[in-house]
Amino acid sequence: MVANKRALVLATCFLSGTASILSLISLGTTGWIYSDIKLGSVESKPNSHINYGLFKGTFSQTVGVTANIDISMACSYGNNICAALCSGDSDRRSAILEQLHDNGETDWRMSECVRTTSQSYLMRKSTEFYFNFLKLNAKSGELIFINAFAYLFTIIFLILSAVIGLISSGLSVWNTASNPIEIYFNIFGLYLYNGIAFGFLLISVLIWGIVYFTSLIESSASIVVLSGLGTTVNVSLGWSYWINFGSLILYATSIAVLYFRSYQISKEPTQHKIEMDGNAPAEILLF
Repeated sequence: MVANKRALVLATCFLSGTASILSLISLGTTGWIYSDIKLGSVESKPNSHINYGLFKGTFSQTVGVTANIDISMACSYGNNICAALCSGDSDRRSAILEQLHDNGETDWRMSECVRTTSQSYLMRKSTEFYFNFLKLNAKSGELIFINAFAYLFTIIFLILSAVIGLISSGLSVWNTASNPIEIYFNIFGLYLYNGIAFGFLLISVLIWGIVYFTSLIESSASIVVLSGLGTTVNVSLGWSYWINFGSLILYATSIAVLYFRSYQISKEPTQHKIEMDGNAPAEILLF
């Protein structure tokens, strides 16, 4: 029975550790938002694609000349806006974001983007000409950005959840090898840290879900759309977002395992200690 209880505590180590790893994978990958892009007003079907995460992403250009272009998240906390922009320099991205917010337009050009696929000089010039043509014929409209503080708190709570999950995983190993007497390091601590990690991750997931349903579902908040070169089609939450629900299930399972362990302990029969009277007759003691 003792070995079984230790195995249950060790199981929470695996569950919490796996949940933390999934959150860290989510944090560093580019699958939070997926969207099809329709470049120009003549095309009737989506002809390009964009996906990005909390830091970076890719714009896949499939019209004219095929190319994959790096995009990065830029934020202006003074204006409470973020967007997925395309430029190799962070200061330049900040300047583009300010232009879009203040004027509704920007002097950004596709030639500023960093491409992950190489192009010949002729192909690159033809692509730039095509996008400049689109820009001249772009229609202005209301620009939709990502809420900067919602974006920031999504990252903060996601990181906190992963860190606390790793702490819980480490404490599970400690409780398997010994029995800490400090309340924040023993089995109660495992309940506490798994619960906090679950709560922080839930907050992160809810915040980004609200951002998606209030703004991103209408616009991908990317440079191609904000500059008027194209329109957003079929925005969806990607796998980097959805795997966090796997982490939530793992944290909840870890808490359930700890509760099951406590239930097993409570069902064990209580051992009664028999005290012998020192004045009892020797015959009784011998018997």
